[in-house]
Amino acid sequence: MDRTKVRCKVDKLKKANINSSVHLTLTIGLTLLAFFMTGCFSISEQAKLKSVIVVSPDGNSENSGTQESPVDFSTALQKASLHLKNEGLPNGGLKIELLGGTYRFIDTYQMGPEFTGTKDSPIIIQSAPNAEVIFDGRANIESPEDFEHVTAKDEQARLAKSAKNKIFVKTIKNPAIINVLKSKIVLNLSFGDDLYLPSVYPNSGYAKLNTKPLVNENYPPGIPKKKQGFGVRAGHPPHQDMSKPQGWRGSLDDPQGAQAGIIEREDEMAGTWLQWAKELELNNTRNDFSGYYEAIWKLSSMKIHSVNAKTQTFRFVEAFSYGFGWLKSQPFKVYGLLCEVDQPGEWYFDTQTNRLYIYPIEEITKNSQIGLPVANGFLHLKNTEHVHVIGIKVRNVGQGCVVKIEGGAHNLLAGTSISSSTATGVSITGTHNGIRGCDLVDLNQHVVFDGGVRSATEITAGHNYVDNCHFYQKKFTHEKVNILMKGVGNRFTHNLIHNSIGQAMRIYGNDQVIEKNELFNVGYEEGDGGALYSGADMAGYGNLYQYNFIHHLMRTPNKKYGRSAIYLDDHQAGATCIGNVFYKTCDIGLYMNAGAGSTAIGNLFLETKYGAFIRGDWGRKAHRIITEIEKNPNHDYVGMKEDYVGRVENEIGKKAWLKEPWASKYPLFKKVMSEEGELGRAWPIYCTAKNNMYFGNVNDSTHLRNFAKGVREKTTLINDIQVDPSYFKNYDNLDFTFVKELEGVESIPFEEIGLYLDQYRKEMPNKQHYRSTIKQHFEGMPAYKETFKLINTSMLVEEYIDNTATTSSN
Repeated sequence: MDRTKVRCKVDKLKKANINSSVHLTLTIGLTLLAFFMTGCFSISEQAKLKSVIVVSPDGNSENSGTQESPVDFSTALQKASLHLKNEGLPNGGLKIELLGGTYRFIDTYQMGPEFTGTKDSPIIIQSAPNAEVIFDGRANIESPEDFEHVTAKDEQARLAKSAKNKIFVKTIKNPAIINVLKSKIVLNLSFGDDLYLPSVYPNSGYAKLNTKPLVNENYPPGIPKKKQGFGVRAGHPPHQDMSKPQGWRGSLDDPQGAQAGIIEREDEMAGTWLQWAKELELNNTRNDFSGYYEAIWKLSSMKIHSVNAKTQTFRFVEAFSYGFGWLKSQPFKVYGLLCEVDQPGEWYFDTQTNRLYIYPIEEITKNSQIGLPVANGFLHLKNTEHVHVIGIKVRNVGQGCVVKIEGGAHNLLAGTSISSSTATGVSITGTHNGIRGCDLVDLNQHVVFDGGVRSATEITAGHNYVDNCHFYQKKFTHEKVNILMKGVGNRFTHNLIHNSIGQAMRIYGNDQVIEKNELFNVGYEEGDGGALYSGADMAGYGNLYQYNFIHHLMRTPNKKYGRSAIYLDDHQAGATCIGNVFYKTCDIGLYMNAGAGSTAIGNLFLETKYGAFIRGDWGRKAHRIITEIEKNPNHDYVGMKEDYVGRVENEIGKKAWLKEPWASKYPLFKKVMSEEGELGRAWPIYCTAKNNMYFGNVNDSTHLRNFAKGVREKTTLINDIQVDPSYFKNYDNLDFTFVKELEGVESIPFEEIGLYLDQYRKEMPNKQHYRSTIKQHFEGMPAYKETFKLINTSMLVEEYIDNTATTSSN
């Protein structure tokens, strides 16, 4: 049938069945699918269009998409796409309804710009009422009963003596599983619903390197030995071997690292030094040397090039960023060696033979569920508008991004759980896009969101958002909560973050709003850094940190530096911090490290060491480097972090602070940057601290550290206020709602901080329960003193779920 006749018949069908006053709905039946796929559609094959396509795990492409004849998810998207391209958006929108069950997938589902809804007629992908919808990207190993004891002598020789008779092996043939196992070392293999990392030494915690190496790191030719080479810094300008790319520190073919041994926990090696040496001779690309061996704020990883069994030392591929031995403890662990498989759940994959070795947690039978996240992403919305994805669960995505919202506008991911994935949870760009009421648990990276424009000629808000979401690690205790906020004019509000080994969130850009979030038990392995961190941007004006509650950031053992709750580092400028509540936040509540133009008003500091802390003593060094770079465009620091002014100008233009739109939008930026003298913009000038409140701290006042006289005169410090427990509703239960008014101080809406119940979040952790419990756990322990009493708060927060609280309209 030719397309002219088809179009005519479709027009007749529309006139016969649809008038302008009827709500246009859509369910695309089998005959309509045939029309879309072949161009054929006859009057005798009429099927009334409805607004819902019904999907089930058992659906298939030949069904009609009704409740009685559901399609699979891929077919539903195809049907919707073709209808939207050919017929446009139905009045009232389009809905893809997902029936309960587990949906298996490997590849990303794609949605393009034809998926353009409107505010009144959105495109909705949603679970059916009361249905549990799970998209699972895991692939299970076929015929698990084929796992057998290791019997070959060459394989047995590679096993730890303590585990030799407990390890099973099987040759893997599934290409999807093989590809994922070859792509990374630190993956989670599933035994049933439990997740297990590959072999690791030591089995818990960290071993420590001997800081006096047998052979020191190499340096490129002509580099003074007291200077750090390879394009990185260690208190000296970075010298560079011009024959190597900038930042190069060594490679497997040309190792530059030290040769060093172990000073602590060597007796916990499951394998012998000779086994380690032979493993690395077989394959030195499949190990992961990981830890805080370079700096206590820097979780790093690299390869061990080789092991010398006679000297019992490692040879590292790379020179350390700050120089070997700069950090005295140098804690580390090593993943990925067969001779270190010595605990139930540990495993090893040999990429040369495709053999998978496991130490099973229980007897392996034909019904055993042993699998791996293999899916490459789940859902990609590219330049869509008003698409809402609601009420689903996604787990076991092995790589890529679980949900990617790229461009477009007014897209929403809501009421969704993303978990157990060695991938990025959600990535957002575009404008007015966001996630709300979601749980993101056990991910390599939780959220990356960007939006807006920052350039020499434009400062435009993105209006993207993350609201009412819960972020934590439960079984991925080797990874921190990882949230990245970039761009201009985006929002991060009412979220709960906890159980993270390192700082949880980094904020960059302008006019970002971080408001009414709760963070606790964050950074318990890390020294330095903050729960919320922003750094090295002298143009970072307009960022607002308001009404956040940050508590129980405890100082952990052997850490060279303390931490803070909000950390404005390395001349980060222009932040405003209002009404935040800091309780037991390690060394510092709010740390402003040399940045100008920041403001702290009405914050509450309780039982920490320092409250608001403004540091000035980087000013002279920074001014000197800035001046040297202005005189010498080939200076060592050009383009490096210390090139504070130059990096800003590279992004927004030469002296942009004197030009529009920057001059009018941020007059304080113009004022600060125009002061180019020795006691000017490189110091924390024009900072304001006003009406901040203190109780129970070591220093119950705003602290100015190492301020030059001329800088102190440009600092406004007004009215530090002393409070006590009687000011609050229930100090002992961490309810810091004020019951006494303070003249001139705006009240903190403490009861509004954190998660809330709404149409997307039907239940949430009980705040009173987990707050009072963690307070009891650390009772009598100052946050700024080293403590071994760690706590995994994932179970604490999960054990008491409240679905009875009044639903909020936030």
